Amino acid sequence: MRAFFLFLASILISLAWLSPDHAFPWLTFSSEMLSFAAVLSLLAGLCDQNLRVPKIQWVALPIVIIPLLQGMCGLVLDLSSALLFSFYLLAFWFVTIASYNLAIQNDRKKLFIRICYVLLITSTISSVIAVLQWLNLDQHLYGVMELRAGNRPFANFAQPNNMSTFLVMGLMACLYLFEQQKLKKPLLTLASVVILFAIALSQSRTAWVVCLFFMVYWTYKTYKYPVRLRMPYMLLWVIGFVAMISLLPNLSSFIALLRAEKVVEASSVAERATSGYLRFDIWTQMLLAIQQHPFGGYGWGQTSLAQLTIFNLHPSHEWVTSGHNILLDIIVWNGLPLGLLIIGYMTCWILWLNHKAKSLESVVALLMVGAILIHALLEFPLRYAYFLFPLGFLLGFVQSQAPELKASILSKYVVRGVVVIGSILMLLIWRDYTVYKLNNGLAFRGEQPTQTVWGSTDIYVLTQFKDRMLWLQMNPTTQLSEDELTQLGQMVKNRASPYNLHKYAQLLLANGKAHEAGQYLYYLNMLHHESYTLQDLSAENAASAIYGEDEKKR
Repeated sequence: MRAFFLFLASILISLAWLSPDHAFPWLTFSSEMLSFAAVLSLLAGLCDQNLRVPKIQWVALPIVIIPLLQGMCGLVLDLSSALLFSFYLLAFWFVTIASYNLAIQNDRKKLFIRICYVLLITSTISSVIAVLQWLNLDQHLYGVMELRAGNRPFANFAQPNNMSTFLVMGLMACLYLFEQQKLKKPLLTLASVVILFAIALSQSRTAWVVCLFFMVYWTYKTYKYPVRLRMPYMLLWVIGFVAMISLLPNLSSFIALLRAEKVVEASSVAERATSGYLRFDIWTQMLLAIQQHPFGGYGWGQTSLAQLTIFNLHPSHEWVTSGHNILLDIIVWNGLPLGLLIIGYMTCWILWLNHKAKSLESVVALLMVGAILIHALLEFPLRYAYFLFPLGFLLGFVQSQAPELKASILSKYVVRGVVVIGSILMLLIWRDYTVYKLNNGLAFRGEQPTQTVWGSTDIYVLTQFKDRMLWLQMNPTTQLSEDELTQLGQMVKNRASPYNLHKYAQLLLANGKAHEAGQYLYYLNMLHHESYTLQDLSAENAASAIYGEDEKKR
């Protein structure tokens, strides 16, 4: 049974990476569910015996409940969001323990070879999808996301940088299989070239940084050991990558001429290198937000709230839901004392793992970890379970090189309980989300939600979606108390979409708060490039009031 569940886990996480289903309001819902299912399958494969939990993991366990405590104290605005954040952290904790136990109970080398096979196959498929998107051959292909005009290829990740980071992991898997001579050199070379070209297609600047990291770290870790990829060969691959990036615009134009049909246009290296400076604005805003609330923070995951809290001090033209730097995000959410404590723990743990990494398996695993963490310093890939959980798995795998760690026992019955409870929660979350998706359109039109799942329209776990439907149904001229307006204002700051900002400005104006309404219009116009005025809102409110009276007469 263990082999079955481990195989199932590998299939599920592969499907999470390959899922083309990206729909509002939770764009990666299918991938997240598949990733959690992979974690539960992994734990199910290990629940036939007790697990060893190193003390270093017990020290980290309190971090799991921080979002939940913040939700109970009102710092995280929605308790169901706080609960979800804690679920993610708890799953990460269990994945780390599961991979640690899996590696110490089995042949580490064989285990890592299987991991690399999964990454190689999935990354090759993703690379082929990216090439099809680049050639505009993705239309009407089942299981392939269609690329919108002006976008860079992203396979089924819907984000080029996410695809790039995953493909780097696949390239590291190719490297390990090459070192172990597990596949024929021509086959590995072909797969590596396809993956490397897809990384070039993504035009991800993060990949450039990862390339430099790889050169330094690989040289540093292997100079004493016999490896097949020595410096001359490594430089050859790097030169090939640079050539692909440099020649991509010309290659795109040439293929377009041959096919008499456009392919996705590529920016030049100079254009990519001299753009992307919006991050500096975001980082400045995050530093100002920390300065305004240095001790308590803004609550887990509430970067948007932090941005709008200090927006007048440093306006920008981009709404953000992350600080594009995991270190800044952690401090913004938790405040300096707690945030620095979490960062300090993680830093010490990873540095210790690096010190312990003596085998080729651990070195390649840390190269994959490095790719994810470098990306996390420039964006927020760790918001996605399909990066967060593999990161935990790789860290736990590297930690297994120190099996002598002091550990305590986690009963197999606890693990079984986690699998059962986790499965029930996943089922409830799927049901709640389905209820919301079915009734979202009705609520938007101001109608009562009538579509049922399992005979009910109630939402039990994802209460944020229940509140969202009430918000969609609310007439923008509704008269509210001061406390209700304040509560809604915090929600809108935390989800500062064009719809939310516009509707809340209408509410403020209808409740006699023209100055505050002007402030939210300022947010709307700056962040979403609109040009609304208070006169526009007055006209819309008058129309809404007439519509509301007509509804009452019906």
